[in-house]
Amino acid sequence: MNKKKIEKYILLILSGIFVVIITGRIGLFFQTKSIPQQSNKYPVNLNDIPSYLYKPYEQSIVLEPDLNEHISMFYSGGKCMIDNQSSIFSPISDHYYLLFKKYEFIKLRLKKIKKYKILGFYHPDYNPFRYYHFQVYQRVNFKKSWLYPIRYYIVNPYQLIILTKANHVTPLNLHNKNFSLRFDNGRMIETYTGKEAKSWFRSVFQKSDHPGKVWAIAVNGWDAGFFYTMLDIYKSKNIQNNYSISNILNSPNNGRYTYQVGQYKVNNIGPSKHDSWITLKKGNVFTKFYFKMWRTKPDLPSSKPQLIYEIIINPD
Repeated sequence: MNKKKIEKYILLILSGIFVVIITGRIGLFFQTKSIPQQSNKYPVNLNDIPSYLYKPYEQSIVLEPDLNEHISMFYSGGKCMIDNQSSIFSPISDHYYLLFKKYEFIKLRLKKIKKYKILGFYHPDYNPFRYYHFQVYQRVNFKKSWLYPIRYYIVNPYQLIILTKANHVTPLNLHNKNFSLRFDNGRMIETYTGKEAKSWFRSVFQKSDHPGKVWAIAVNGWDAGFFYTMLDIYKSKNIQNNYSISNILNSPNNGRYTYQVGQYKVNNIGPSKHDSWITLKKGNVFTKFYFKMWRTKPDLPSSKPQLIYEIIINPD
């Protein structure tokens, strides 16, 4: 073998080694880039969550529902301002779409949770895109807008159960804004009285495609770690019985929802859960929803809950 052939073979071998080294480094580069993203998003085992062991708040506190930030926005050149950040806002028909960045979303959610952190509902290290919370927010597409009413769920994290007209996601609170919300030694109590209560009933019975039916959406309850919700019909008032074993009246309901791109091709909330629909017997009478909420699945529906959530509508 002459000298030129030897040099050619050596050059080929060195070229091969160089390619292997470079390819390996590129692969390592991409691998190290992806590791933190996966570790931040990976949800923990739900069975481990009770180890947080929240201490119940044993006093009373009046909460202020966030209605102003939901509807008060500053428009400029087709944009609105959220926490001094510019975001696109587009009205289409009767539906309004809101677009904001992921860091704006996280900042807003944390700000609202911090306001009443004394209640201990949310873990101190809460982040919507970490641990089990990720299961609620993993399908959010920040390149898409948000259906306008969904913002109410985000800015009111302590309304653990939000009632809507059946088959709709717009909170009834947005139609009937003058209500009280207080926490009293293990019970969250939401109350409508007088004209506001009568307006609430009109929304449910006269302005609905499912008259007399409401949908109990416990997305914030699940996000706060209350994974199971049930309506106690014996402690409630004006509630029609339901004989489906899976209905929220008869068995603890796992209230996990997901924010995802849905109707109107924007970020919405789903899925639609008929098992969380509740039927009222009649309108314009004293009505009480008595929900029991647990962090772990109860052995029996009669098991003591970690939290009571009452919604009272009193037109008298």
